Amino acid sequence: MHEHHVYIYVVDQNYIPTQQQKDKATLFFEIVVAKAEHQPYGWENAEIPIDDGSVIKSPFALTAGFLLGSNKYWLIDASESAEEADEEDYDELSFGTELRSEVMHQLEHYIGTKLALIWVADE
Repeated sequence: MHEHHVYIYVVDQNYIPTQQQKDKATLFFEIVVAKAEHQPYGWENAEIPIDDGSVIKSPFALTAGFLLGSNKYWLIDASESAEEADEEDYDELSFGTELRSEVMHQLEHYIGTKLALIWVADE
């Protein structure tokens, strides 16, 4: 199995979140990612290498690699609502799994601006 990383990054390159905003978002992201081989963390002045060889630059990003998550936070099974999902029941996340929209909105609330999510495969 190939390893992959998820990155959730600030879209506006001119937006600089405060330390408090970054701390709140990072703490929440650590809850969203149940377990990971590469533990979740916040990355200032991120340079995200994407699959086509280019780089996404962002003042701040959240990242984790080869991760597990719950349907409470990730859209693993669309037939189960976040309220019905068991936070302790988590699965390996497939490449491209999306965050539930309410989770992305909460992260955007903590950071104070629009975020984007991208998966990158490691070769």
